[in-house]
Amino acid sequence: MQKMYVSCRADSAASLAAAHEFWIALTEVSVTYFPAVKAARCATMNPNKLMAFPPAVPEIPAANVEKAAAYYVNTLGFTFDWGDDQGGIAGISRGNCRLFITNHSFREPYGNTGPILFWLNLNSKAEVDELFAQWKAAQAKIVSEPEDKPWKLHEFIAADLDGNLIRVFYDFRNDV
Repeated sequence: MQKMYVSCRADSAASLAAAHEFWIALTEVSVTYFPAVKAARCATMNPNKLMAFPPAVPEIPAANVEKAAAYYVNTLGFTFDWGDDQGGIAGISRGNCRLFITNHSFREPYGNTGPILFWLNLNSKAEVDELFAQWKAAQAKIVSEPEDKPWKLHEFIAADLDGNLIRVFYDFRNDV
């Protein structure tokens, strides 16, 4: 039997116990853990590393792809990348955020409908407040203003022309 040692940093005893159970379930081997050992991150026991995913690309349902794309570009500051209503899909982007806008005929075979809600994770409370100010000045449809929530997110919500919701947030639970 080959021994393998894994060190894992956990923020609490409950986290460490959960990691312990996870590795037992994943590897079907007995795992011994040493609470006094700390490491920068959990090491993997799987010799076949898992593929890292790029950011997800939400599909935004719209009555008309071109009108929806124009709102995202002119009001929310996105860039139009490609597509049209005739093809049923368009791609827009802003920085590392990519979105696909689709019309009913494109979505119909898949059965997905809207409206939907998607989240934009920013890097600070200041960025959330700055984006809110930009969108408000551009007359975006604001649903709620920025505020600190009990679940430790600083967030606001905006809507697009089709009633899809955009929840812009910063997770401040680890801020000092």
